[in-house]
Amino acid sequence: MSDKTDWYAKGQQVLVDIGWNKEPTNINQNSGHIDQAFWNHTIENLWGRIWGRPGLSLRDRQVVVLAVQTCIASETGIQNHLKNCHKLGITEEQVREIILQAGYYAGWPKFAATTTLFNRFLGEANSSWPESMRMKLPDRGDTLPPDDTDYFQAGLQTLIDLGWRDELTDEPMSEESDQAFWDHTIENLWGRVYTRPGLDIRDRQMVVLSALIYCDTEGIANHFKYCHAVGLTEEEVREIIIQAGYYSGWPKFALATRRFNRALRDPDSNWPENMRMKPSPADRSNGQRAAAKPKPKAKAKAKTS
Repeated sequence: MSDKTDWYAKGQQVLVDIGWNKEPTNINQNSGHIDQAFWNHTIENLWGRIWGRPGLSLRDRQVVVLAVQTCIASETGIQNHLKNCHKLGITEEQVREIILQAGYYAGWPKFAATTTLFNRFLGEANSSWPESMRMKLPDRGDTLPPDDTDYFQAGLQTLIDLGWRDELTDEPMSEESDQAFWDHTIENLWGRVYTRPGLDIRDRQMVVLSALIYCDTEGIANHFKYCHAVGLTEEEVREIIIQAGYYSGWPKFALATRRFNRALRDPDSNWPENMRMKPSPADRSNGQRAAAKPKPKAKAKAKTS
């Protein structure tokens, strides 16, 4: 089936829709060092064919990209996202929570580097960030108020909220994880990070899926297995994989797709039918492969002496 969509024009419109441009144009807003051929390819394929896909809102795609780019920790590419993401309704507090959530998976140096960049852009004299979407940060030297929250119990509750009730245990999930590490994970990652205000649990799950796709780790398995519990549909998860995959690299994109397919095809999968895609991508691809089978070659004529 031929696709007659003008993806270049679609990409130009996406740049308008996310607030980077006021009208469709091919002017490169990123860097004078990026050549026009590369920028044209980016408009057509990244902005048009990826950002322009249905199945995930532009706002959610921006959350995914901020998460992956926090993991990458390169100043190239993330600048305009940090400068303009408020135009998709993402507040300063939400950006800081996206960076923090992804930073716990990507590592503290990347968490710090992206936070430093964001602070720099917010402090620019010509920053377009509206005051209504800004937050008041603690003053230098301010101390934290006393906190008697039981974060271990909060972490256990987070696992329930994420749908991991079947995996909930006081013991490590794998033989390779020791008890001290597992207790620390429940209290600090699940308790102190996932329960922070400023970002809802669905957004946090999108951030973690994006970070784990980039980090290329087996730890994504349970997230794929249960992410429907926070309201993510199969289509949305596949779009998160595609969106994050284009920024993470094709091998990680392909591996995440295989891992998600494995989670869905598990005989014990608890993915509800009303959150699945119909027909499934597996059915479509099998049909295409069957239809595309080459005709058997004719037998070679016997040689005569």
